[in-house]
Parts: sequence; C-alpha cells; structure tokens
Amino acid sequence: MIKNILFSARISRRSFNYLLNGDRNARVATAIRLERATGIPREIWTFGSSSKRKAALKEYLAKQQDKASWASQVKSEVVDTSTEETL
Repeated sequence: MIKNILFSARISRRSFNYLLNGDRNARVATAIRLERATGIPREIWTFGSSSKRKAALKEYLAKQQDKASWASQVKSEVVDTSTEETL
C-alpha cells in the first residue's frame, strides 16, 4: 500500500521517509499530492510532527486494510449464478 501512495503522490521512498521521520516538512505541492493520495490533511504533511504523521498514516493504512478485507469477504460470499438453474 505504501507503494501506491508513493506512486500516486509522485514521491520517492527516501523523501517519504524524511517526511515520516520529521527530517523535513513537505512542500505545499507535495503535501497536496499526499493529501489526495491518502486523505491525510496537507497541514499534517507540512506542519505536523513526525508522530502525528505516523499516527495519521497508521490510521489510513488500517482503514485500507479493513476495506480490502471487507471486499474480499463480500467477493467470497457472492453466489456463482452461472450454475443455477432457472425454474
């Protein structure tokens, strides 16, 4: 999932790690792309602390995992209608 964020936001893994570790703040354009990719507000990427960024990312990834789990559960419960006979 991190790869999807990196691709969508057009940011390198190294730059992303700098942001997460608090070594750098995101520029406005980067923060906007990260916001679009994750839904995490741009203010967190530009002004937030490392701990706030990591917490927001952890929450985002948990939501994505829940969505993926739910989708796979629904998919497995779908009945294959091609084998059903009509009356």
